[in-house]
Amino acid sequence: MIKKIKAVSWLAILSAGVLGTVFSPAAFAEEKVVLKVADIFPTTHYIMLQGTQIWMDKAVELSDGRIEFQYFPAQQLGKAKDVMSLTKAGVADIGVIIPAYVPEKLPLSAVGELPGMFNTACSGSKALADLTAPGGILYEQEYKPQGFHVLFTNMLAPYSVMTSEKELNSYKDLAGLKLYASGDAKHETLTKLGATPIRLSGPEIFEAVQRGTLDGAMLAYIGLPPYGLDELMKYGLTGVNLGGTTVTYGITTEKWNAFDPEIKKALTDAAIYAGDALCSYSDKMNSEALEALKSNGAKIHVIEGDEATALHAELEPVIDNWAKVLEERGKPAKDAIKQFRDAVSKYE
Repeated sequence: MIKKIKAVSWLAILSAGVLGTVFSPAAFAEEKVVLKVADIFPTTHYIMLQGTQIWMDKAVELSDGRIEFQYFPAQQLGKAKDVMSLTKAGVADIGVIIPAYVPEKLPLSAVGELPGMFNTACSGSKALADLTAPGGILYEQEYKPQGFHVLFTNMLAPYSVMTSEKELNSYKDLAGLKLYASGDAKHETLTKLGATPIRLSGPEIFEAVQRGTLDGAMLAYIGLPPYGLDELMKYGLTGVNLGGTTVTYGITTEKWNAFDPEIKKALTDAAIYAGDALCSYSDKMNSEALEALKSNGAKIHVIEGDEATALHAELEPVIDNWAKVLEERGKPAKDAIKQFRDAVSKYE
């Protein structure tokens, strides 16, 4: 009897040792993590080349190859407005989330798209990263309740207006023009200035401007070449940020919480690295795109001095109205504006 007990005891000890080896943290750390990414940008777009790709490559490097990405660009897995829902449903592990396309889910997260909120892509992007991180107002008020953890963020370079035929000698010349714009905040800005905002998909803008059904577009200058619009635009404004576009990449909180610390750190550190690379590229290339347009004969009016002061005063009601509408829905919009501006001030 004693021998039998001893035999069982040694077997239990041996089994415990084997299982401990198989399921130890060291063994678990060797497992690969394959992440399917749903994006809307084509592989030729600068956001992908100078941001998303750099982020993915850096995450693979920092995880010593444990992370593997399966990348689906150009709305292959779904339309821009559907990516958030598709990610939540498990069609993708990570999805690009643009608040302008899902205002019913992320109304506060469009705060950076209001006029005059930042002056450079880097200050806007870093402010956005602060507010979408755990503890930040946008994370706590919107992404967390939606069941998402934000991985990677970007504010596109400041937006202005360019036209194909209508000369712009003042911001007041925008009155009466039909202009492409995306998102409610930018629509309100153009409407306040007397223009008519038009929603179209990116590829449709060129044809609409070429045919004359659009007078121009509200974009960053860096946003013209991807759509061939630099070939059409002859006039533009600069000097005051009329708006922006918020881009985030998110993963469900459930999937994020299932990662071990090594994977979380690799994804987070890679996002910081790529975010700096993308916003620096955006600011540099936005300036170069503007200069290239001028070199090709475009006439660009600079809004400055008293005109800039007057424009900011005229657009302040757009910000106030945006906040008022959301406050009436129980959203802390005024706090979001203040916290975004405070965050921007740290980086400008």
